[in-house]
Amino acid sequence: MVQENTFRQDLLFRIQTISIHLPPLRDRKDDVREISLHHLNKTCKISGEPTKGFAPDFFETLALYNWPGNVRELLNTLDKVMSDAFDEPTLFPRHLPTKIRVQAARRQVKGTGKPKDQQSTTTPKLKPMQDYLDEAKTIYLVDLMTHTKNDIRAACTVSGLSRSHLYQLLKKYNVLTQK
Repeated sequence: MVQENTFRQDLLFRIQTISIHLPPLRDRKDDVREISLHHLNKTCKISGEPTKGFAPDFFETLALYNWPGNVRELLNTLDKVMSDAFDEPTLFPRHLPTKIRVQAARRQVKGTGKPKDQQSTTTPKLKPMQDYLDEAKTIYLVDLMTHTKNDIRAACTVSGLSRSHLYQLLKKYNVLTQK
């Protein structure tokens, strides 16, 4: 562009002095959740949709994928998830593209889905029953709060729970209410 006189040469020299190293997304697994939450909330706000809830294993599945296309691939995937989920209030791993779910499943089977200190030599076929119950409760609470638009009084009426018990469950299962 400098040779074509469409970019200033002095500006090019100044830009070349700055170097920013940004590791690939596969090396920043903790960022996947934060980037996803930010993008999905922004997308919901722009489109006028209510904020989506998330199944506990939604972000786990995202974190198990290698993201060869980095943040751009993640954002494109999230846009596709939003269009596929349409008016469903909660996003589940089933909304993710098959290639992401397959890679996550393979990594879990190989034992590479967990940190090395947590990996075991045998992979259990089933999780403990309490894990399934906790997941079901989390999904219920997310759906309840989405359905009632985070109105605690309405959520208590629909669920039959007392206000203090509902708050206790929301805290225990990390279901945040946003207004």
